[in-house]
Amino acid sequence: MKRQQRACLSSLFAACVLLQLGGAMARPAAETACSNPDWFAVRQAYLEGKPLTALCKGQLQAAEGQMSAAEQDLGAIVRGAPKSEDAYQARSTLAHVYFRLGRFHDAEAQLAAMALMKPGAADVRNVGPLYVLLARSADVAVDRSEPATVSSKMIEGNVFAPVTVNGTETAYMVDTGMNLSMMSESEAA
Repeated sequence: MKRQQRACLSSLFAACVLLQLGGAMARPAAETACSNPDWFAVRQAYLEGKPLTALCKGQLQAAEGQMSAAEQDLGAIVRGAPKSEDAYQARSTLAHVYFRLGRFHDAEAQLAAMALMKPGAADVRNVGPLYVLLARSADVAVDRSEPATVSSKMIEGNVFAPVTVNGTETAYMVDTGMNLSMMSESEAA
């Protein structure tokens, strides 16, 4: 059993590294109004009157956390031209955002639809096993949210926050850039 858990964790880590390095699922297709990966610049251009494609508008909404609007606009692209490249990119954006929100079942469903559209596509092949694995568990949910103040310190360019677990004080790195929070079995114990 421990060997299976280690293999699963290794696969999970490898898939996360691929997501970080590839990043293609979060980035818009080339030659669109959103080809600039700086969403703040895209939003500013939009506010200054630059028109956006429907895909770009949906991607911007997703990047800004406007999920209801993004789902509506990206879903309209998929329904309007289900086999188009824009539909593939809309599904890709939704899959990535659902993954980041912990909506693993929704992310896996988008990825499955992408696989039907482009069998063997590298972006689907690279993250597919991770999405399938995570879809086996419950989606992440936030029971409640309250403002908090947390002290922190910088160590070698990384932000660390103090934590106490079972009476043991330590510090944990905050926002490592990973899509998932992970720790070793020994550290969890």
